Amino acid sequence: METFKVKIWCEKSIDTKYITNLSKEILDKIHKISVGKCILEIGSGKGLWAFLLEMRGCHIIPTDIHIHRQEEMFTLVEKLSAVDACEKYDCEILLIIWPPSGSTMAIDSLRKFKGDTFIYYGEYKGGCNATDEFFDELKESWINRSSYFPKNPRWQGLKDKIYLFIRK
Repeated sequence: METFKVKIWCEKSIDTKYITNLSKEILDKIHKISVGKCILEIGSGKGLWAFLLEMRGCHIIPTDIHIHRQEEMFTLVEKLSAVDACEKYDCEILLIIWPPSGSTMAIDSLRKFKGDTFIYYGEYKGGCNATDEFFDELKESWINRSSYFPKNPRWQGLKDKIYLFIRK
């Protein structure tokens, strides 16, 4: 798998700089399923994934409730809550990368989202992302098609991966 390195500043809870490998194959697969469609990214942070997908020609709308200083951003991110973003934009694909543990942001987004494709990157139930309610909703209302994506590089010591879900 071909990878490239991007230096990013992580959340305050980690409070350090990391070098992470992002798979070009995964970004290319996201591009392939999004041709002619709109991707709504919730919890975009500094916009790294949006920037990389924009470079591949994806139509992506990055949003986050917290906005960083402009000089820290990879691309413009619109300040919106998860619910407000889903109400404002009628996109076919929802993208959530590493939703905060214990936060209802992911489940709120999933319930408001009207499209049929959901891409999630993070740990699964019992890990350090989202809530059990979010993962229960995925099991109940979505079909896991994660075999679409190649195996992804992981954060050291974590069990994160990328998931593709299609609404039942």
